[in-house]
Amino acid sequence: MTSLNNVSLAQNIWQQLLWKCRTFSSTFTTVLIVQIIFSVLSSGSGSSGGSYGSLLYNESIYSLDLLFIISIFSAIMLGWLLATQSIRNDNYSVVTTNFTETVSTLLFLVVLSIFTVFSALSSLYITVFTRLLFFDQVMVIKSALFEISTLFIFLIFVLIAGSASYFAKTLFDISKITFLLLTIVIIYSMQTGGISESTFFEFFLVQSMGEMLGKVLLVLTIFWGLTIAIRQRREVIRR
Repeated sequence: MTSLNNVSLAQNIWQQLLWKCRTFSSTFTTVLIVQIIFSVLSSGSGSSGGSYGSLLYNESIYSLDLLFIISIFSAIMLGWLLATQSIRNDNYSVVTTNFTETVSTLLFLVVLSIFTVFSALSSLYITVFTRLLFFDQVMVIKSALFEISTLFIFLIFVLIAGSASYFAKTLFDISKITFLLLTIVIIYSMQTGGISESTFFEFFLVQSMGEMLGKVLLVLTIFWGLTIAIRQRREVIRR
């Protein structure tokens, strides 16, 4: 029988993370399938046509815009679900504490976010080749590679969305009144122009990669730190 007395903190977190990856492996498949479906059903980000002598051509533009939005909503839903009581109870199938369970879940969100980015990229290519296969088109690729910075930005926004949702559900469970007041403040700020989507993106999308990385780490530290603190407080209260 496994005991916390003979397992280090790092080992316990690693065991929890591996267990989550195996137990929730269907989550990875679901994310990939949803991205492929939406990507195939979409008509691309734009198209243009023209002619060159007797040659007619149509140029289609495919981007990660739609998949980015879908991935953000997926991260929000998964972050919320991972913080639900039923799933948290399942996590205790491996001997652990509230602290290690929370940390391993947050690390699982990191793994899931990385998978989401690369599955979105693969879904885009699958869509392009599927359309070529069924519509008998000839493809001339101008640019098929994405910049590392684009994938990094994709990753950080998906990760922040999942972490924020996980924190929100944790806060909701411990104090619904606090959660409601915070929601009202955010909605009011958005209505009055204090907070907007552009404000959010402008905060992170700066010229310096180092500054952007610092802001991302700061935000993640706040969400993760508050989440761990809340979960630790609940453990103390129950004792």
